[in-house]
Amino acid sequence: MGASTRYVDSAVWRSLSTSVTLIIPAYNEAERLVRTLPRLRGEFIDAPNVELLVVDDGSHDGTAEVVAAHIRGWPQARLVRLPWNQGKGSAIKAGVAAARGERLVFMDADLSADLADLPALVAALDDAEVALGSRSIAGSRVVYAQSRGYRKVQSKFFNGLACAMVNVVASDTQCGFKGFRAPAGKLLFHLSEAKGFAFDVEVLALAQLLGFRVVEVPVEWVEAKGTTVKPIRDPIRMVRDLLRTRRRCQRLEKLFGRYVWEVAEAPRVRAFGDSLDELAIALSKQAGLSPVSGDGFVDLAGRSEAVAPHPEVPIGLNPDQVTPPTPDL
Repeated sequence: MGASTRYVDSAVWRSLSTSVTLIIPAYNEAERLVRTLPRLRGEFIDAPNVELLVVDDGSHDGTAEVVAAHIRGWPQARLVRLPWNQGKGSAIKAGVAAARGERLVFMDADLSADLADLPALVAALDDAEVALGSRSIAGSRVVYAQSRGYRKVQSKFFNGLACAMVNVVASDTQCGFKGFRAPAGKLLFHLSEAKGFAFDVEVLALAQLLGFRVVEVPVEWVEAKGTTVKPIRDPIRMVRDLLRTRRRCQRLEKLFGRYVWEVAEAPRVRAFGDSLDELAIALSKQAGLSPVSGDGFVDLAGRSEAVAPHPEVPIGLNPDQVTPPTPDL
């Protein structure tokens, strides 16, 4: 059992009026990418407005070599390599920082989320800053590998715990298929700190605190065989990560003077008006960091002077860790 394969006319991708960056985090995913990259190439190589970024999160199974071989001659595809494994949240954060598209979408390397749902997710961003793929709302369809009911129970348990502990409002916080308008996505991931299971929850909580509009889109999800989720160890890590996220959100709630859950009772309300510079300054004062003037970002490295990053390289990486946007590797 693998990725769903509903057909999408290639003209849909070629006729996109806005540019889209697809971000795929990958840690030891060589075997899966051998199967899924050819499909991605077939779907998007003739779509000039679709960029693909595969972020190798310190893999040691040849993931980078597999990606390099499959994106050769594909000018809109790039490989970003992290020097060591840092977690899915960090991999997506690096991809978001390097992305060029006006719309940013991240999805898993096994393509469990059907590519046929991508147009609806991107279209939802016309009316919202954040679009969440959901496996729990009307119109969704989910098939779990090997009839393993515990995966469904585990997902429901974590989602309920996240909503209770962090007060986020979502039917499916952990679906690995989410979209963002580029300015909102870059801000949210720049401010996020979580690297593990709770990074989705933290990003969603930040979106609610900032008053961003969040919508959910039903998806068809077919779980691939060979999932790396551990049924005993990972739930413990999930709870640990949620506790850390809860503590950070409580600090931010005091700073903002509002609560994460308020988004459920009020329409879009910005804590700092339309200027994100005020948010950056407030956060920097709390953390003792140096704000970067003019773009609403904070120098999270805590340097006395903000250093402009290389235009193609996420913060913290060297230029040689990112493949150049050229057809030849």
